[in-house]
Amino acid sequence: MVGVDGSRGSRHALQWAVSLFADTAPIKPVVTFTVGPFADGLGTIRGVEPDGEPYRQEAFDRLASVVDAIDPSLTAGARAIDQFAGPGLVEAANDAVLLVVGSRGRSVTKELVLGSVATYCVKHATVPVAVIPEGAWTEARLRRIVVGVDGSAASAGALRWALDNAERSGEVVAVVVTEGDAEMERTARAQIEACVGEGRRPDGGLTGGPTVGVEVRPGKPGSVLQEVALAADALLVGRSGGSLGPRPVSTWLSHRVAGPTVVVPGP
Repeated sequence: MVGVDGSRGSRHALQWAVSLFADTAPIKPVVTFTVGPFADGLGTIRGVEPDGEPYRQEAFDRLASVVDAIDPSLTAGARAIDQFAGPGLVEAANDAVLLVVGSRGRSVTKELVLGSVATYCVKHATVPVAVIPEGAWTEARLRRIVVGVDGSAASAGALRWALDNAERSGEVVAVVVTEGDAEMERTARAQIEACVGEGRRPDGGLTGGPTVGVEVRPGKPGSVLQEVALAADALLVGRSGGSLGPRPVSTWLSHRVAGPTVVVPGP
């Protein structure tokens, strides 16, 4: 499912999703709108009339104009939802396998003051959330994926997602940011071996998937992962606190998206 509000960021998000998944999974574009005297600049169309139908049509027309320009075949499955943007997208995505949203390119300060639909979705969605910045390649691929691994159940989910979705000839780079914690490094390495082992044949060989590399680096998790992911097609992290600090790295990254970033919710 893709959140589309007509912004350049949401157009990029839809193009990214179509490029990657159009041949393998149904793509459902969604726009949100609400009725009431509100205005907050988060991409949700808002009106003041008690009857919301004119605003539903306005929202759908804006959605259709974006979808028609990218892939007209998706218009039939597009819909407008009467709800605030963040909660509406999260609720609508409950039966999806992935929620894709754009990053509007605000400064970190404005995101913290005004709020961010992407950050709301990252915090509350029950499915993986892909946040796509305006500058992301629209001819998307998943040949090289960087995954932050800390031994938590959430990071195991992120690693499995990467192994399942990376191109068969691609590479998954599991990055362990230790901050001097030797026990965490051992736990993370054991987790990587266990996840990779799930895809091995009885003779110990891999069943034909991406290669897996491991990098151990010191530093602050968010900054390190961003740096390593600069040359990657996507960055994956699990949504949890864990050893990544009192403020989850997924939240930190959602305010500073440099490239396609997928956040996988923990159990």
